[in-house]
Amino acid sequence: MNLGQYLFGYLQEKGSAELPGFGIFSIQKKSATLDEAEAKLLPPSFDVTFQRNTEIFNSDFSKYIAEKTGENLFIVQTEIKEINKTAKTVFDLMMVPFLII
Repeated sequence: MNLGQYLFGYLQEKGSAELPGFGIFSIQKKSATLDEAEAKLLPPSFDVTFQRNTEIFNSDFSKYIAEKTGENLFIVQTEIKEINKTAKTVFDLMMVPFLII
């Protein structure tokens, strides 16, 4: 499952996505801007933010993926749970202070 692809699509439609046991992703569209120093017009873009929150149990994102793929909702939720577990491990490792000797 390409979770990133579905997440971006969901964010574009809804503005935010709650991933159960992990956190909340939000998106905000930025208009084109002029970089006066470089004399360039920068294209529109998106800012995606993340707020960690392990207490979320919303299943709307899982339902969205199940509808898009035709996959069983339970299977989608299980796959998201596994991806979240891996992401949480990586996230936790990034937050561990490094020991400098």
